[in-house]
Parts: sequence; C-alpha cells; structure tokens
Amino acid sequence: MSQTRAIHTWECVAGVLVAFSTAGRMDDAIWDAMIVDLQTKPLVGYLGCTVGATDTTSSQRKKATDTLKKRNLPCSIVTDNRFVVGVVTMVSWMFSNIKAHDWLHAMDAIRWIGVSDGDAQQVFEALMRMRYAALSELSPVSSAG
Repeated sequence: MSQTRAIHTWECVAGVLVAFSTAGRMDDAIWDAMIVDLQTKPLVGYLGCTVGATDTTSSQRKKATDTLKKRNLPCSIVTDNRFVVGVVTMVSWMFSNIKAHDWLHAMDAIRWIGVSDGDAQQVFEALMRMRYAALSELSPVSSAG
C-alpha cells in the first residue's frame, strides 16, 4: 500500500507550521516545498500530523530534522500509527525538542509546542480542516440526488 502517494498539506497558523499527511509515499517535490516554508516562515513550532504511516525517506526526514534543529523549533507529531511513533522516538534521541502524541491528545500536542490557548484553538481548527479535507478526498461522500 505504500506505493500510493500520500496526501500532504500544510499551512502556517499562529506561528505554527501545521502539516497533515495520509498514509503512502511522500512526494519529494511536495516535501521540499514544505521544507522551504519551514526554513523561511516566521515560526514558533512545527505540528506534523498523520493518519496511517506516511512513507518518508531518510533524506526527507533529515531535511526536516536539520531545519528544526537549526531553527530550534519544537516539534509535535500527532499520529495513530505505532511505526511513526517509533520513528519520532528515534529522532528524539538526536533532537530532544520533539514528541509524539495520539489523536486524542492533539490539543496537548499543540500546547506542547508552546502556543497560547487562543492560538492553540486556531491551530487545532486548521488541523481539523486539513484532516477532514484529506480524508474526504480519500473517501468521497456520494450525494445521491
């Protein structure tokens, strides 16, 4: 199933780069475009969220880790996948400013980055919009009329 290309979207909200990915192979061009925003936008943190296991290459993970370390940005990962939690744990050995959370604790993940409660709500709403749009694209609801 990892031959399927992942849906990957992101936006900057209240100083947080909020990214959402579905299961599948991460496209290099899409990942690199997000990395440019991660390198250049005024940010206080990164929130990476997945449903399923997003198949990122070691090169893609290195680009993200190097950028987060260089900018000293806290990073929360929200996921329902144990493999992703394992990768985050491995990365945390080299970069202590990262933590994995499950979807039930998405708001805790946002607060862990250090944003205010008001900003956390904006970030959460953006995340839920991205999640809904991506999952709707995977499983479109038919409207029989």
